[in-house]
Amino acid sequence: MKRSPGIIQGENHVAILPGSQALYSSTAPVSLYNPRESVSVHPASFASYFSQEPFEGEYLQIGSYRIVPNGPDNLFPLNFKHLIDSNDKLHSMLRQKIDLMMTGGYYLYLEQMQGGKVVQQEILDNEIEDWLESFGFFNYLLEQVVDFTYIENNASLMVCNKARRFSSMQSQVKISALQYLPAEDMRMGWSDLLSHRTPQHYYRGNWLYPTTIVQYPAYDRSSPFRFNSSVFFVKMPTFGSKHYGRPPFIGISSYLELKALILAWQKDNLKNTQFKWHVESSFDFWETVARHRGWEMNGPEILKYEQEILQQIDTFLRSETAENAQKRFHTKFGTTQFGSDKVSGWKITALEDNTLKNSEAYIKAGEQIDASIIASVHLDPSLSNIQQQGKLSSGLDKLIAFNIHQLTATPLPRRLILSPVNEAIRVNFWKEGYRPKLGIRQMQMSYQEKGAATTTNPQEE
Repeated sequence: MKRSPGIIQGENHVAILPGSQALYSSTAPVSLYNPRESVSVHPASFASYFSQEPFEGEYLQIGSYRIVPNGPDNLFPLNFKHLIDSNDKLHSMLRQKIDLMMTGGYYLYLEQMQGGKVVQQEILDNEIEDWLESFGFFNYLLEQVVDFTYIENNASLMVCNKARRFSSMQSQVKISALQYLPAEDMRMGWSDLLSHRTPQHYYRGNWLYPTTIVQYPAYDRSSPFRFNSSVFFVKMPTFGSKHYGRPPFIGISSYLELKALILAWQKDNLKNTQFKWHVESSFDFWETVARHRGWEMNGPEILKYEQEILQQIDTFLRSETAENAQKRFHTKFGTTQFGSDKVSGWKITALEDNTLKNSEAYIKAGEQIDASIIASVHLDPSLSNIQQQGKLSSGLDKLIAFNIHQLTATPLPRRLILSPVNEAIRVNFWKEGYRPKLGIRQMQMSYQEKGAATTTNPQEE
């Protein structure tokens, strides 16, 4: 089925012929050019993604609350999320890191001396398992791993049981549950920050529209039951950012924006291909037509006549099956007394198509950007499922990369993420020499001669 010619859009003798992808003008330009090649795109500023440490007194005042802003505009998590959403690969790579972080599942263990070394002995403790199950620990853990992977901040609400309310039951007070608090919603209180002390308060709210702000006291390790509920805040220390953690891939924000522009260019060229023709007519032609027919120049009659001619040209140039291959377009030209051309008719010029060349250049640039993203995310290319040099990594490459990643990239984040629950286990369940802790199994893969891969737990070896 053939497509019907679209409506010709134009004004003041300049128009677009949609059916044939032609550009029409009634005055010849100084030089022929592809209009799409002259479009200038200005990248958005990425300054809002970087941390800006406030000086004394430069806090955010909302009502009676003095708050340390997260980023120059206090919207770092939101701005950074929009930037990540614009990339076609970063979410999948971060999801891979989340899966690798959770690989092996969590377990309880005791640290013991064996052969002059401290080893972890996995244990079963039904009381602790029941406690973890009571507040949905697995979902809590998954939420915390996601937050830490993306912005390297975690916030947990440490909730005491009801025994705290009664003076006669103080010996039975425990931390009954840990509740996940979205790290992007949490802000630090300003008080005592400049003296390098732990913040006394944290605030939760929608900082784009901060109509409702909830204040929480900070968790006190020296007095864990001081409050009914308090916030245990965790971050990966970041150089130059005293208050909030920053992900290691923050430095590629300009690359992410550039990749978004490249993808937008590719999409734009698929939906709106460049002009193929430049159609020109001279004012002499229209003046002659108006004079012979008694029309006013730029009057309704001549404008209608122009539309009719452009529609015919659009139909003539448009082709889905090369049906105009043998057709000819005729026009008349005059000459001046000096022998030079005097354009008094029409001219159609095929425009140079640089789409393929530009597309190949942008694809190559996109591959270089992907390599930078992989390096900044701290994920081996063989684990990111992204082709390098036109091929995917082999199984052995993946096995080696998996083992190295588990041994080097997961221990510290896991310890930080699990620090609130291990603090609660310390408060609730430690008794003299019985000091259980919670960890995530450190899985390693090994290669067998038959080609099968098995997993082992180094703690058991």
